[in-house]
Amino acid sequence: MNQIPLYPLRFKPIYQYRLWGGRRLANLLSAPLPEEGSIGEAWILSDRNDHPSLVADGPLKGTTIAQLLEQSLKQLMGKLAGRFPRFPLLLKFLDVSKTLSVQVHPSDANIDLIPPGETGKTEAWVVLEAGRESRIYAGLKPGNTAETLRGARTVADSPYWKRVNDTVLKQLPAPDSEMLEAGLEGRWFIAVGNHEVSGDPQIEGVLDAVPYLKKLGVTPENLIYTFDFKGVRFIFLWSGKYDYRSPSLWDDDRPKYEEQMKQMGRWMDDAKAKGIRKVFISFHYPVFCRAGLGPIPADTNPHKVIASYAKDLEVVVFNGHVHTTEVYDVDGVKYLMLGGGGAEQDPILPGRTKINLPADYPPDLYWKGQPPKEEYNYVLVDVEPG
Repeated sequence: MNQIPLYPLRFKPIYQYRLWGGRRLANLLSAPLPEEGSIGEAWILSDRNDHPSLVADGPLKGTTIAQLLEQSLKQLMGKLAGRFPRFPLLLKFLDVSKTLSVQVHPSDANIDLIPPGETGKTEAWVVLEAGRESRIYAGLKPGNTAETLRGARTVADSPYWKRVNDTVLKQLPAPDSEMLEAGLEGRWFIAVGNHEVSGDPQIEGVLDAVPYLKKLGVTPENLIYTFDFKGVRFIFLWSGKYDYRSPSLWDDDRPKYEEQMKQMGRWMDDAKAKGIRKVFISFHYPVFCRAGLGPIPADTNPHKVIASYAKDLEVVVFNGHVHTTEVYDVDGVKYLMLGGGGAEQDPILPGRTKINLPADYPPDLYWKGQPPKEEYNYVLVDVEPG
């Protein structure tokens, strides 16, 4: 880049869709909003790789902050030049029309929770306008401490599991006689993922909220199980705890990957022997994925093992982990990735953007080459004999 003298720089705002957003930023910023949708954020200054701010006008029009730092580091950063690998601030305006979710941003001390290339995050807010019903929640109720929150792992004392119980489990009807006859004492079955063991390695929360999993063989040492219902086999595997160095690595030990593949093979062979022809397999990390955290690495990717049964069985695999929706049909196996199970499908957050893949990588049959948008998906499977 040729050296161009700096001048007062104005950047193009980067608008972000949010379910809780609105259209009021049009009254605050001169750049027009997208024609449709709830705009929750306008990023005014961003040095993120996935959404870098661009200079709006003048001789440096179209230049990113990273390029400006490369050209004029000391002029832009002063005494802080060389301290940060990128511009350290993300400045944004928010238009909040609904209650925001509670978010915990890891600091640099929590390196295991921060995706590669990212840093810890702190926040400072300036409220420009507030409605009559606006609220800011701060602190904890008397008697609650960091220690009590860390120890809250059951329906009785964990806000997370209490919410799951109140909003999901309590709303489900009791299992009917056919389910009870099949040994199923509930209607909700979980593939244990990295979130369930984070801060709760003994899965106390899972076993307290869903106690009937114990009768299917689930223990803190064994997180895989299977059952049959209406002539269909369901298999649940455990793809491991999160490792920021390889965020989709099948990093398991309850049991290890090799033993899980052997056990899955035994369960599939047993299904064939019993005349079962349909199998649903669920585990957290995705076999195929075109978005941020990416698919399970090749050396522990179970696709070959699963596909070896596609000639005799109709196999559908459910995955999550990456917060967007993708669908694949590879070697006779259907894969549905529904990251977040209805959570915000947000393509701009860390680990949720497109990644580089080989040209012959299987096509995503959901977005079909179009950029992912914000949406909320669940999958409903009706199981009928035959």
